[in-house]
Amino acid sequence: MSDNRDIAFELLEMCWDFLATIKQQMLYYRSCTYKEEIAQIIDKEVAKIKQVLELFDNEDMLDPINDYYASSQIQLTPGECSLSARVAYLTNGIASQLKRFSYARMKHCSFKQLVCQNSQLLLTMSKVGSRRWALFNNISKTKYPNLRRNM
Repeated sequence: MSDNRDIAFELLEMCWDFLATIKQQMLYYRSCTYKEEIAQIIDKEVAKIKQVLELFDNEDMLDPINDYYASSQIQLTPGECSLSARVAYLTNGIASQLKRFSYARMKHCSFKQLVCQNSQLLLTMSKVGSRRWALFNNISKTKYPNLRRNM
């Protein structure tokens, strides 16, 4: 069975995958006429990243996402495109947080509990049949007894 460190790094890798999708969608956004649909896809990916990062119970990791949502409320002058700038700040901020991640500073008890509680959600975010899917499928089936001790 995997330990907490393996799960933490699998979650970080999941965030990197979501970031790659966001960057790819921004390329489409800049060149297509279906901007509203692309913006919705980006918002869904941002929501997924937020759900995963909340499992680490670290407010610093969520700062770029909170800034992204807050900046969407600002009124802009007509014709100004803020999505590109907002997404650039978001992706740079999240990438910076993921690179600075420190397993040693994690709150292990809350991480264990949150992973167990959200194992089904993590399973739905993973590609069926992947290594990540197998890990979260195992957690959701067994409720991961190794994670539950010392809580």
